[in-house]
Amino acid sequence: MFKESVLGEFQRMMEQIIGDVDASLAVKDIYVRAVIKRKHFSDYQKQIYSLAIQGWYHLLGNEEVENQLCVWVNEVIGRRKDFLAGRISDPSRLERFTALLMHVFLNITEQIILKNEDISDEEIARRFTMLFELF
Repeated sequence: MFKESVLGEFQRMMEQIIGDVDASLAVKDIYVRAVIKRKHFSDYQKQIYSLAIQGWYHLLGNEEVENQLCVWVNEVIGRRKDFLAGRISDPSRLERFTALLMHVFLNITEQIILKNEDISDEEIARRFTMLFELF
């Protein structure tokens, strides 16, 4: 039941958010907006996201759910890498930057969703600006 309710709802919720992205924006701005959007999740969305993250970190003890989350996350990372490939031509830089970008994105999101930290929009933008200045 968990798999159908939480995992399915999480994937639908994330696919809708990903589908709403304005690809004409600069990549940095896409990620800043994505995190800011997560700041404004409803309590229900935060609960679903929190449970999915717990599954991702193997905290729920359900191997099937964990495996399905891993498959889904790897697909998302692959799509993000494909998106960035048009901007970063060196494959090793692309790999490293995608991993770093995902780490920063997930870290800020987890601070907001799991720890209920109030990170200002300006601070979110500052963190991504610093990251993009590295590459």
